[in-house]
Amino acid sequence: MNMHYAVCLLICVPCILRAEYLYEYSMTAAGKEFVIAFLKNSLNRYEPYLKILTPFVEDVELQISTPAWNSVDSFHLTYTVNKSYPLEVKLPFRLRVQTSTVDNRIVYVKSSKPIFVFAADFQRDTGSYFLLYPVKTFGTEYIVGAFGNANSRNSELKSLLGCLAIHTDTEIRITPPVNQLLTFNKRTYKHDEEVVVTINRFQLAQIMGIDVTGSFVRSNKPIAVISGHEHVMVHGNSEIVSGHDMIMAQMPPVATLSNVYPVASTSNNDEELIRVFAVHDNTAFSIYSPGSVISQFIKDRTSYFEFYIAKNEGATVVADNPVQVIQISTSGDRFTGDPRMIVTLSLDSYVTEYMFVTTVDAAFPNAIYTHTVIIIVSESAKGKLYLDGKSIINIPHEGTPSSCGYANLEAIRINVDAGYHTLGCHLEDNEYCTVYLNGYFKNSQYGTAINRHLGVLGSSKSSSLQEMGGTDTGPMTTALFRVAAVDQKPSTASKITFYVSSFIECHLFMPPIQQLRIGDI
Repeated sequence: MNMHYAVCLLICVPCILRAEYLYEYSMTAAGKEFVIAFLKNSLNRYEPYLKILTPFVEDVELQISTPAWNSVDSFHLTYTVNKSYPLEVKLPFRLRVQTSTVDNRIVYVKSSKPIFVFAADFQRDTGSYFLLYPVKTFGTEYIVGAFGNANSRNSELKSLLGCLAIHTDTEIRITPPVNQLLTFNKRTYKHDEEVVVTINRFQLAQIMGIDVTGSFVRSNKPIAVISGHEHVMVHGNSEIVSGHDMIMAQMPPVATLSNVYPVASTSNNDEELIRVFAVHDNTAFSIYSPGSVISQFIKDRTSYFEFYIAKNEGATVVADNPVQVIQISTSGDRFTGDPRMIVTLSLDSYVTEYMFVTTVDAAFPNAIYTHTVIIIVSESAKGKLYLDGKSIINIPHEGTPSSCGYANLEAIRINVDAGYHTLGCHLEDNEYCTVYLNGYFKNSQYGTAINRHLGVLGSSKSSSLQEMGGTDTGPMTTALFRVAAVDQKPSTASKITFYVSSFIECHLFMPPIQQLRIGDI
């Protein structure tokens, strides 16, 4: 009996250690440290929130803190969570950064084991939902994808760029885009003038403009970059829409960008706007679509090229130098739409395992959303993909698969229930798979990538969920969740309130919210 038990330890323990090692050291969206800042939002009504997932069945300790408030009576929360039970944490209104200056309203998330983190923020009615990248993947060069509208009826609604530091004495230099102005600390900068600012650990610099799209960011130490627009109307190529919304996403470092980007539209948008940004001046690229190839050229890396794809269509951008590709929906509905922005994935950024959770907009908590997984995959690999353990070949598709016009890549759309899901890709050489999550309800829509490779191109992409031990339907385990607020607190805020909740897999049911409050100062 004792010998058998010892053998079990020798076999099982290394497997668990190997799993944690893979997630901790593989350069994907799984990590143990994250930072997030919620940028200017003058129309907000709802608290921003984080959704946190873990691939582990073992306990995971999380610590959330912000330097925006003084240390107060600390408290700890023990919460039940496993890889099938995501965590939702609502954060205070006053964490939003409303001015174009240096600020310390950063949220810092630290965990004992690797986790995935998604962020959501809201303006008046709807908002944006996007994947966060862990600190270990931060870089020193970024191209800013965003949107702006020079004809906006409200000039106070801004295109935004936030640079977040994790080291002291971080110098950041930002080149404004061609034909656009940037504003920082009450000064305006033209294309030939760099914005230069030095910030410290857990500080951010927020830069504004009519359109920050195409700004080029450099720093002497790794930083995070988040960009978008607080509330913008996105017009289509062949339609007039009245939809407007916040769009926001975290940008990937330039070092992780590549040359081949397949893109696919959803089944609910009449059109999708595709923007191509170049890492280097004088970049040539081609747009492959079924039956045609169009060649284009970007002369200045702070400019960009854009084109549209229609509903249920696909295309592929193939460049001679690394590029970044952003996808923006023109609407969620033809006349009352809700645009959203997705940072698209290159063929090099695929991973073999994905885990994700759906969301809803705060303004419509009881709405019945259509949640869709958009999978761009090599035609030969379709039988090697498993959504929640079931081959996608045996799952009904939304509409007809569409060709991306290059390398036998197809876009498949599958509707899923609300809740937590996994997707496994058992790929071979020269087979690829990129995955996105999209959800919509009438005039509300969200969309995001759900995992990606963020390391040196060509390095290992192994990230196997099945290394965890246990099964997807195994028993619940208990995790310790800690929330703390530290450092300076604005005099206008008497309390800090955090809300924490979880929900059952693949159901809209949510147990009563537990409210945690830090006492008066």
